Amino acid sequence: PSMACKHIDRREADVAFQRRARALERDLRVEAAIEAYRGALALDPECVGALEALKRLLARPPERPQGASAASSSAGSISSAGQVTGGTTTAEQRAHWLLDVLIHEIDIEADPTRRVRLRLRLADLLGGALGRLDEAITTLRTAQSEAPPELEVDVLAALADAFERADDPAS
Repeated sequence: PSMACKHIDRREADVAFQRRARALERDLRVEAAIEAYRGALALDPECVGALEALKRLLARPPERPQGASAASSSAGSISSAGQVTGGTTTAEQRAHWLLDVLIHEIDIEADPTRRVRLRLRLADLLGGALGRLDEAITTLRTAQSEAPPELEVDVLAALADAFERADDPAS
């Protein structure tokens, strides 16, 4: 190995990714900010700041470059690290990335109340933007089995809504 290579501490790199992402976000470079937060999360899978920022940014509709048509504003390729390598993301790509972020956060969340709230948000995404109502209902059933008393009504209401949509032939 070359002596010119300097070992970079993972925590320092994580902080650098987050600092860069915040600067990009301030400059309204949302796509690049998403990429930087994803990089921070790759270094530290439990980085709450990156998780929260990704949930917020990925929930936004993608912006099209001025003058771009729907057909020409397709996303660039995604690297093996899951990063955008050019172009803008589509609403569907963002929904899938948000799905991954929510699933990841549920997996690492220890607080049962927060985990149920995350499952409610996941079910909303699955049944809404992704059109996967059966998976949304399964997610809500899991939330129901974990729900603390203060969330039981919210979970039951979401389940009732999902069943109603499943029974509606127009959905």
